Amino acid sequence: MDDTQMIAKFQTLNRERIKRLGSLLPAKHQNILHFLPLLFQVNSNVLPGYINLETPVGIVDYQPNKQALNAAKSHSKTFSYTRRALHRYPIRALYLINKNGILSHNSSEDFELWLIYAQPISKAQITLLKQKSVAISTWLKNEGIPLKIRLFDEAKLLSESLSGYDLDLLYCSGLLLAGNTLSWWMENVEEQAQTYALRYAKESIDFGDISPLSEQALFNLAAINIKKSLDQGIDSCLDLLYFDCLLNNHKKADSLSLSHILKQAVIGGETDPMLLDINILKYKFICQHTSDPSILALAQQSIYLKSKELLSKKITQATFPWRRKFIKSQIKDWQWQDNISEQLDQVWQLHYRQSRPLFLLVRTQLADSLTTLVEFSQQHKLDTSQPRLQLQQKFDLLFNDHADTLNQLPLAFFPRQAEEYAYLYRKKRSHNWCIDDRPIAISKTPLYQHNSLLNVLAWAVNNHLISKATRLKIADENHTVTSSVIIELVQHLLRSHLSNKPTLFDDVQFDKTAQIERVLLFSNIDQQASDSLSPHGLEISSLQDDPFSYANKKTKLSY
Repeated sequence: MDDTQMIAKFQTLNRERIKRLGSLLPAKHQNILHFLPLLFQVNSNVLPGYINLETPVGIVDYQPNKQALNAAKSHSKTFSYTRRALHRYPIRALYLINKNGILSHNSSEDFELWLIYAQPISKAQITLLKQKSVAISTWLKNEGIPLKIRLFDEAKLLSESLSGYDLDLLYCSGLLLAGNTLSWWMENVEEQAQTYALRYAKESIDFGDISPLSEQALFNLAAINIKKSLDQGIDSCLDLLYFDCLLNNHKKADSLSLSHILKQAVIGGETDPMLLDINILKYKFICQHTSDPSILALAQQSIYLKSKELLSKKITQATFPWRRKFIKSQIKDWQWQDNISEQLDQVWQLHYRQSRPLFLLVRTQLADSLTTLVEFSQQHKLDTSQPRLQLQQKFDLLFNDHADTLNQLPLAFFPRQAEEYAYLYRKKRSHNWCIDDRPIAISKTPLYQHNSLLNVLAWAVNNHLISKATRLKIADENHTVTSSVIIELVQHLLRSHLSNKPTLFDDVQFDKTAQIERVLLFSNIDQQASDSLSPHGLEISSLQDDPFSYANKKTKLSY
């Protein structure tokens, strides 16, 4: 395949990726990918990013399309565009780095825009261009689209400190928004293995070869990914498995790039942009390095959840027909049973019973990924004690149970819905209170149990099993606590901070000493209080005049 054919294939893929990514964005931002180049084409005081008329603008071989002009008009009705020829165009290209691919849009994931400028350009002009970039980034952030803009001097690209990971992202998932194409588009896979004596057209940008990652750089990337995954759900497992494969196959540097897989697929005639998406490239990479059914199944489930297509639901008109069709074809290739997609579709309205197994599944994968990271660090004798400690601390806090603590599911697994009915019971001659989402007649193992009624109720409120709308059915076969006392406790707990959702933890919180923020005082309705206190030399104090005497037999309830 010659250069012309390769460029044509990648240009077609690029156009389709831009179109599909734009459609995934919120409605008011669907033309933003077309609008961005226009902001670097003109200096207009009615458009975002205006600094002054001296700011260098103008992109090689670019004319705004209808979508770009419509976006500008919607921003300011007074804007008008006049086509004009410049003596020179200082901006050679704009590339958008889209780490998330076109399977879905993740509003919390930053985009990166790489702006390539050409000499001659003065330091003052570079400063103005940086100011313009910051202004555009700030505007987009306020619009709900996080964007980081990086400026590169074309003459220094080959000497820039761009990591192999950065270049791999550019080549396999970067979008050309305007300007010159990548010279990488014209290279054949076979030629990449040869010395760097290749012919590049003047109309392309040369970033060079993908260099192997150092052990330290790979550790840092994997650690950052695990840290991010600790706050995410099962859809984060694809990246966890991908980095596990990178760590376990680090010495096979010639086959570790996703762009290598992409180029082979394009040369092989693949044209479906979904099969060339970065998420599918990661899955192919994982398949190349493992045949473990459980690992592949987890990667498949992660891709399915990333797509947000609920295939078990009957719909008349899909929002993204191209994505729904693709996911249907994938689960057919994966030979899934029908109930798998049905179970995964319930993730978006999970109750506690469905959340817990997913929590355990992801906890197991995170533990495995942490072990792989530690073993890699030890194998290569890296000094990584501090980041490893921080990761382990956060994992322990979010995923391990602790005695004498109400263990709450992390935010990513927190139940979306409370139960319509909850069943609180204590069987005869049993000291444990139990709570479940099923009637006692069919409940074999309760969701939670403890010998303290207060502990059980607080746990249920804290994990959103009980809300204000929940109907609580109570059965105490020991007949020692009245329903009215239990209802009063539940109402008090629902008004407390225990009913709040879990929060995300940042690094600063781990460096702080634990402090008491709130104290809740409850009456002790445990009828065996004297037995638990007497070994400690404490006595039950008196009776009817005590304001905390709410138990049936009028004994003191606070101690």
